[in-house]
Amino acid sequence: HPSALEAVLLRFPEVVEYRVEVDQTGPMAVLRIDVEALPASSDVAERVGRAIRDALLFRAEVNVVPPGSLPRHEMKARRVTRKTMTPAQQTPAS
Repeated sequence: HPSALEAVLLRFPEVVEYRVEVDQTGPMAVLRIDVEALPASSDVAERVGRAIRDALLFRAEVNVVPPGSLPRHEMKARRVTRKTMTPAQQTPAS
């Protein structure tokens, strides 16, 4: 749920903006979160990842990206993208 994830991210005042990608191209879905953080926050990726794991009981790949590299959105739905397999990548079940 994007709103539950946003609630965790908003606990960190040093996180300026974020983008979430749900990658479903492999056998298991992977959640990747890019965060723009204030320059003085060196361990923010580790702390955000731990907070997500503790609050939501799943792991996410959290990466810090350069300031100004993420688009600004007012709505959380635009911050979340999905990456799925194309029909050609899918194999029929045996």
